[in-house]
Parts: sequence; structure tokens; C-alpha cells
Amino acid sequence: VHELCISSAAPADEGRFRVSFSRDCDGAQAHRIIESISARHAGELTHLTVGAWHVRVEAPLRVRDDAHGARLTALHTLDLRHTPAGWMSRGEDEADTKLSSLALELIRNVAPSLRHLSVTARTKLHTDDMLEVLPAVGPTLHSLALDLVLHHSPGKAVGDPADTRRLQEAAQLHCSALRAPARIVCHNDAPSSPDDDHL
Repeated sequence: VHELCISSAAPADEGRFRVSFSRDCDGAQAHRIIESISARHAGELTHLTVGAWHVRVEAPLRVRDDAHGARLTALHTLDLRHTPAGWMSRGEDEADTKLSSLALELIRNVAPSLRHLSVTARTKLHTDDMLEVLPAVGPTLHSLALDLVLHHSPGKAVGDPADTRRLQEAAQLHCSALRAPARIVCHNDAPSSPDDDHL
């Protein structure tokens, strides 16, 4: 197995091994599945798609104490998704910090072999998080796509254009081997109203 998709909606794709689970489950198990892969099979993976969220703040994120993802020594494509689901009550900040830290640890530990990184985070991963990790992962990347627009109601503005600019500037600085322009967005502008033309 060279391609693995771990998600609540793992798409049918010939040649890709899929692990799907219900949204009623704890999405943190995605990272536990990564840790459960044997060293032999982990070393053969080249493509990994991970969809994660945190349902309960007390749910364990880890099953091992070693560096998360360090056994994925051949991984060159990582598609990481934080879906708009999970723990939304007391303790959310703690769950947020744990899940984002684990995602960043995974990115850092696969950086030596990684060539393609895509992150779509509707929650629990922020601009400053990616600014922290780009110096480590950026120099060897051939493609980079970051969508950090937080979950929001349709038609509403969310995020800060300055965050988009900061990440774009960081990509220009640290990602010198890109073969196409990085696709980066951290904000969503509200659609203009027809009345705006009359202001």
C-alpha cells in the first residue's frame, strides 16, 4: 500500500487504501490510526490523506510516545484536513491546542521527504501555526496549498486579509523549490451588495 486515506468520507479511488469512519466517531482516531501502522508499511507510504477532528476533550490523540509520523520516511504527499466538527463546548481551547500541535508535529516529522503539502483547516489550525512550521517544511516543497478559512455562515466575512498576506510572504521566503505558485487563503470576504454600487 502506497496511498492511504483516513477520513469520514474517504473517496473511492482505485489504487488507494481507504479507512472511513462515521462523523459520530471521534475524529482524533485518524492520528491514532497513523501511529498504529507498522514500521514496514509506514516506510512504504508515499501519499497520505488525513481528515481529523476532536469530539471529546478527554479522548486520547496518541497511542505511542515516539515522534508522530517519523516512520513515514517515504511520504512525499500529505493532504491534511480539519473539518468543521468536534468539541464545541467547555475545554474547546485545550482540544484545539492538542489537535493543532499533533498536526504540526506530523508535518515537521515528514518534512525531509515531503514534496506536496495541502492543508484545509476549518478549525483547530491557524495562520501562526503554519508560520511556525513553514521554515522546516518549505525548502523542499514542490507544491503548497493552504486553506485556513475558518468555518463560517455563507455570505459572512471571516478571517483577516493580513493573515493571507503573511503566509504568502512566508511561502515566498521559505518555499524556494515550488514548481507552481502557492495557493494560500486565510480569509473570506463578504460578497458585495448591489447597494454598494450606489454608495
